[in-house]
Amino acid sequence: MKTIFSQLFYSVLNRSAFRNACRAGFLSLLFFLAYAVQGANVYVSTSGGLASACSGASSGDVIFIAAGNYTGPFVLSGKSNVTLKSYNGTVNLEGSSSTGTNGINILHITNSTNILVDGLVFRNNWGNTGNGIIVNGTGNEIDIVNCEFYNIGWTNSKTTMPTSGENAHAIVVVGSTSSAIQNVFIGNNSVHDCITGYSESITLVGNVQNFLVEGNTLDGNTNIGIDAAGHFSWTGAPASVNYARSGIIRENVVKNYAGPAALDAAGGIYVDGGSYITIENNIVFNYKVGFSVGCEVAGKSSTGNIVRNNLAYDCTLSGLFLGSNTTSTVSGTQVYNNTFYKCGTGTYDNGQIALQNNTSSVIKNNIMYPTDWRYAIVQMGGTTTTSHTLAYNLYWRDNANTSSLFYNVSGDANSVKQNPLFVNAGSDNYSISSSSPAVDAGDPSFTGSGQEDLAGNTRKQGSAVDIGAYETAGASLNITVDGATSDWSSVSTIATGGTNLTSLKAADNTSNFYVLAQGSFSTNYQVFLDTDNNSTGSNEYTSSSWSSTGFNYMIENGTLYQYTGTGSSWSWSSLGGITAVKNSSVLELSVPKSSLGISGSVVRVAVASLNSGYSMVGSIPSGTSGAAYTIGSAGSRVAVEAPVALSNMLSIFPNPATDYLRVAHVQDHEGVVVIEVMGMDGKRYAEWSELLPPGSHQYELSLKGMSKGMALVRVAANGETTVRRIIIR
Repeated sequence: MKTIFSQLFYSVLNRSAFRNACRAGFLSLLFFLAYAVQGANVYVSTSGGLASACSGASSGDVIFIAAGNYTGPFVLSGKSNVTLKSYNGTVNLEGSSSTGTNGINILHITNSTNILVDGLVFRNNWGNTGNGIIVNGTGNEIDIVNCEFYNIGWTNSKTTMPTSGENAHAIVVVGSTSSAIQNVFIGNNSVHDCITGYSESITLVGNVQNFLVEGNTLDGNTNIGIDAAGHFSWTGAPASVNYARSGIIRENVVKNYAGPAALDAAGGIYVDGGSYITIENNIVFNYKVGFSVGCEVAGKSSTGNIVRNNLAYDCTLSGLFLGSNTTSTVSGTQVYNNTFYKCGTGTYDNGQIALQNNTSSVIKNNIMYPTDWRYAIVQMGGTTTTSHTLAYNLYWRDNANTSSLFYNVSGDANSVKQNPLFVNAGSDNYSISSSSPAVDAGDPSFTGSGQEDLAGNTRKQGSAVDIGAYETAGASLNITVDGATSDWSSVSTIATGGTNLTSLKAADNTSNFYVLAQGSFSTNYQVFLDTDNNSTGSNEYTSSSWSSTGFNYMIENGTLYQYTGTGSSWSWSSLGGITAVKNSSVLELSVPKSSLGISGSVVRVAVASLNSGYSMVGSIPSGTSGAAYTIGSAGSRVAVEAPVALSNMLSIFPNPATDYLRVAHVQDHEGVVVIEVMGMDGKRYAEWSELLPPGSHQYELSLKGMSKGMALVRVAANGETTVRRIIIR
């Protein structure tokens, strides 16, 4: 173990010093770290050693940095499997203190793989070309999470107008070779008060592919917030791969533009020459432009991008710029289920959506709410839109005047021109009420498989998708598990006419899945649940009573079990108790949804009544299949994923992942930790459990053999359980 304590430097620490440090009380600083790759825990302090620890890092090293201020630059060059994180408080990594000289790269990651930067502060880096973190060359699995960036800028005056050569970034990823930087995760960071000149706060440019920018908050910065760019020759990447691609920009908040008034093109989230990028579930407000899809480099292209389930409001120039003002090509952009509210309020009326040169775009299911007399959609002068689809959008103004909504744009097919009935626009709540004309008014051919609205509710819920960024929440569901049935009166029956059991209902809300069965009950009971709609295979129990359904879970007399066998073999693993009440005529129970790994929109349910010898004396439904319940149909329209308090101490990375997944968490007391990786097919592909002491722990699980796509990670620790989704590339 390499260790640096207080005045003990990395280069001179020996066993004697280590023993003395332990006697002096430093032993309490050591904690257990479960980590599957070989390496060392390296501890550095403000007295020196961070630069050396970075330059000399070996594969598997976790560099713990003591609280304090550190001046860069720090470099990870040609490294693999290295983690940088705070040890015992706030770690401030700083750069140049003077705007009179060029800024520095506080942290430079180049030609490296499997790098994690977690929970650090990057600040006070003034001067042109300064960056908080720069990643360049080639690389794989670069994760920047839980960090803060501020006071990074080409100058220290937010209102000074930059030239095109004056730039800075909080985070910039530059794919600069023929081999891509890939599998980049930038998540849960705070970026504020950065002065980026003609650049952006978070940038991915050049040969970069397979990235996720998620859950970041950007506040009070200048110019563009998040940018996925391409075709700039200065990156050095070959032209054929010189563009960011195949990425997701999701669940970020970009707000409060603070730059010069003359910097009109400043957008919250921008795809500039990138391709096949999804911008979803983001919020941009009090900015110049909400979102933008374009291509600045003449003669190049941007194609196949998606903008969905986003909200932009109070953006003075426009809610969305779509297209290029150069001879480049922007094609195949899909813009759907977004809400644009009172954007385009500046000197020039650019509408909620401003169109420039683009082709084959689709604009559907959006709410566009301009201020009085302003446009909803504007085709900018000197530009053209060809082969586009405009349909199923909702338009409204405060004055109820819905004339002259378009400028140089043909009308919308199947549009709605009514008040969307926001819940409370005055308080910036742009979800829609259950009586909104936007409910079920979207494109009827839209399925929304696997998608969620801006609030995490599953798309779609009714006969058609709702228009706008939010799917209606439906009626409130409030069930108390007490054996009384009055609170089930509004819930539809999913089966009747069983043997000695007469009716079966199911319901769900944000947290729980509920079952109510009525009839004549004997001593014992079993409730079977199929949560993945697979009828055969491993972990699919086939009962002789319901042979067409493969059940994944069973509740027997108040205990939840998960099936671990195949076919009709009786092999179940206990997951603990659930809430249940049974009497002679009623069985009522609830199960945390986070325990069930629900992977589709339908759960099948079957109930058996058993005598004291566990022989079946009653059952429902009749037939060979479990009764089908559609998630959300009883009134809740909520996401399956329901993290609880544990999520505040949990980090799962990288996401997207490829061959492995790391899980880090804080154990507040001794206890068993269980980690499972579940495919959307319901199969358990990886599992780990161990009794662990208090402290911080990290694990690595293999994902080999798992199909590409979405998966669920279930972590049970500290008496709590959380479920997170990951993407497997």
